[in-house]
Amino acid sequence: MNKICPNCNHNFSMEFDTCVYCGTPLIEQEKLNEADDSSTKNISAMTDQEILDTYKDYKERLIQQGVVKNDADFIRGIRQNNYDKRILQMGYEIAKTKHNEGNVPKCPTCGSTHVYKISTTAKAANIVLFGVFGTKRYKTFHCDNCGYEW
Repeated sequence: MNKICPNCNHNFSMEFDTCVYCGTPLIEQEKLNEADDSSTKNISAMTDQEILDTYKDYKERLIQQGVVKNDADFIRGIRQNNYDKRILQMGYEIAKTKHNEGNVPKCPTCGSTHVYKISTTAKAANIVLFGVFGTKRYKTFHCDNCGYEW
């Protein structure tokens, strides 16, 4: 089991009592998860009073530990934590999408992805057949759709 800083969200082992980055008292990860699981409604859609009612026990523990001083700080922290989680999740989704797309060459003329790399053998055969007039030696790709070479 780990401890987490409610202020800056850094994870620590059980040996630590305060955050080494900001000095905030740490909370056990299990207790934090219990507080987070108590809500079924999205935090961004909740009113301030609903947040206070839902996270009442959690707020009292944070006040006892000196992490938050009043309701406004608590609500601000809960909303910021929720916002940070949503931003992080969106970042993961964007990275996953970009990773799946890959780096696929496209034909500059027609935009097709049905292209292949011109082999060294094909370039050599072109030079043997046409000599210095062979133009394939300067090309890298060939489009199957429109026949363009670049």
